[in-house]
Amino acid sequence: MSKQNGFTPIAVIIALVILLVAAVAGIIFFSNKTPQPAPIQGILTVTPTVSVVLSPTVSVTSTPTPTKSYPGTTQYISPKLKVAFNYLVNQDGQKALVKESGSKIYVYIEGTSFDKGQYVEVFNKNKSDTLAEAIEKQFLGGISKTDCFVAPYTVKSSLANYSADTISYPKNADLGPGEIPAKCPQKYSESNGISYFLADSNHPDKFLFFSIGQYGISAGNNILWQDTIIFTD
Repeated sequence: MSKQNGFTPIAVIIALVILLVAAVAGIIFFSNKTPQPAPIQGILTVTPTVSVVLSPTVSVTSTPTPTKSYPGTTQYISPKLKVAFNYLVNQDGQKALVKESGSKIYVYIEGTSFDKGQYVEVFNKNKSDTLAEAIEKQFLGGISKTDCFVAPYTVKSSLANYSADTISYPKNADLGPGEIPAKCPQKYSESNGISYFLADSNHPDKFLFFSIGQYGISAGNNILWQDTIIFTD
C-alpha cells in the first residue's frame, strides 16, 4: 500500500472515526444538561396586614331599685344627687309632684308652691365623720352646746345601716309652738313638724336632711316617701 503525504488511508479513517465519536459525545453531553433558570432578583415578600376593628366598650348604667317593694308607686331617681325614693302619685285624689332644684328635691301637692312643700337636701361630709360630727361642723360651729346640740332621732328607713339625728335645744316656757331659739339654725332645727338628718354607713361621704312638716306624702302601706330613700352609688 502506498503512502500519500505521509498518511495511510487507514490512519485517516481512524482519525475521522475518532472525530465523529467525539462530536456525537459532545452533542449528547450538552443535550442532557438541563439549563437552570437564573435566580430572579428583587422579589419582595409582602405579609398582608390584617385590620382588626374593635367594638367600642359600652358603659351600662344600671337603674337603682328600691330595697323593698312599693306596689303602685313611682320611683324618682336623681342622677345628680345620687338618691332615689318612691311615692304614690295619687294622694287621696290629689296629685303628688317632684321637682329637683340645686341640692334639694321637693315633693309637693299639685296646685301648691313646690318650695313650700317637703324636701330632702343632700350634703357632703368627710368619710371618717359620724353623722353627729358632720352636723356639728356644718351647722353648729361657734354655738354653745347648752344652746343647740345634736340629739338622736327615731325614723323608719329602707337603709339597712342608717343613723338619724336632729338639732335640738333646751325646751322652756318662753318658746311658742314651733318656735326655735334664735341661736339655733332656723331651717335645720327640730320644731313642731318633722325634720331630721339621715346617714348611711355604706355611703359615708354624704348625709341628708329632711324637712317634712306636719303632713305626710304616702308611698303606700303606711310608708311615707322619705322612708323609702336610698343612695344610688
